[in-house]
Amino acid sequence: MTITEYSNNSKPLKIAIIGAGLVGAVAGIALSKLSNVNVTIYERSEKPREVGAWIGLTESSLQVLRKLVDIDELQKILFRGDQDGGYVKRHWKTGEILAVNLSSTTTDRRLKQARTHRVPLHNFLFSYVPEGLIKYGYSANKVNVTKDGVDVIFEEKDPIHADLLVAADGIYSRTRRQFTGDTVQYKGAVAYRNVFPIELIKDIPSLPNDTSAWVKDGDIMFFSPLGLDQYGVVALVFDPEDVAKKFIWNENTGEWGREHLRKHFADWDPIIDKVLKVMPDITSFPLETAPWLKDLTVGNRLAFVGDAAHPTSGAFGAGAQFGFGDVWALYRSLQETVSNAYVDTGLPAEYDLHRALFLFNETRRHFLARVEKQLGYDADTYKRYISTARNDKEWRARFRQVESPLEWMRENNVEADFQRVVDEQGPFLRTIYID
Repeated sequence: MTITEYSNNSKPLKIAIIGAGLVGAVAGIALSKLSNVNVTIYERSEKPREVGAWIGLTESSLQVLRKLVDIDELQKILFRGDQDGGYVKRHWKTGEILAVNLSSTTTDRRLKQARTHRVPLHNFLFSYVPEGLIKYGYSANKVNVTKDGVDVIFEEKDPIHADLLVAADGIYSRTRRQFTGDTVQYKGAVAYRNVFPIELIKDIPSLPNDTSAWVKDGDIMFFSPLGLDQYGVVALVFDPEDVAKKFIWNENTGEWGREHLRKHFADWDPIIDKVLKVMPDITSFPLETAPWLKDLTVGNRLAFVGDAAHPTSGAFGAGAQFGFGDVWALYRSLQETVSNAYVDTGLPAEYDLHRALFLFNETRRHFLARVEKQLGYDADTYKRYISTARNDKEWRARFRQVESPLEWMRENNVEADFQRVVDEQGPFLRTIYID
């Protein structure tokens, strides 16, 4: 066999991505940079959807994005404020600062945690997705994983065959539920949220120029400028299930929702009601969850990323971080398993999906398991310790005492995790024979 003949037989790795949300878009950007691949994103909506509230970008997520996009251009849609990106927790009644989660002082300021609006971030990422990569109107109904690849069955569309399927179809992922049989369940809280022109709150005195959370047991009120002259409000309210069932994702609750929040937060810091009074309306998002995947791969042909892999709403406000980290780990794992023999000879790249998905899974599953445990620890601490305080003085003391330092999570270095896994596994040699 000649080199030319071998090259002609080396077909591009066909990668299908299900879902064109934030994580799906980043997956499309990253995986398209690999050698000898054919990448397509299949999105069920008929066109790009301009919905959503604010997005938190941690140091970890910005470390990933800087490898894929122009990080200086991204700064134009970010907000950090007086705390230089820090996230402020305040006393529910007085507004007194109880804790501040600051970025590392050694971090490049462009990579310090920040907030933005989901829509401009989505549009920014889309500008880096290669033209024609996204196919709209493709709703994945079922996948069949075999040793030869993955067949994806769509509703009212022709099926497709891929060598590798990346499930980025969110918390309600049909792909995940096909393999786990799980059901998404209500977490007990509804997120009420809105983004509106910052002009509406310009006359409110003493409104903090930072990202703040007023906290009382399980209920939280978040305020933050978002850049691009926008302001964001998110309220987490432990509403009974019969109230939550009235809503669907991103449903506008109109005047009812705003008055519901004003009544619920009536005895909180007065500045909260001042903002709620001028806010035009509010949308709802019942927080739901399902069991997290212990392994993020199936049959060396399917990889889960983002909320499809770890389906929970509002986990530390770091959902984008977790999804972007998944994508980077998958990209590096595929990149690592291209035979050096092919690279050195100029032949089209070929991938060892067995090893690639093993590296991907090992890079992510341990970190994600720790995040999931932390969610449980924090919920138990609030229920058993903080909420049982006998008076406000004791409540403050307990809150400060158990405030979790989350630098290990926000500053997680996915590249370092990947390199550690590679080092632990040792070198992988693959001999290519050419007659």
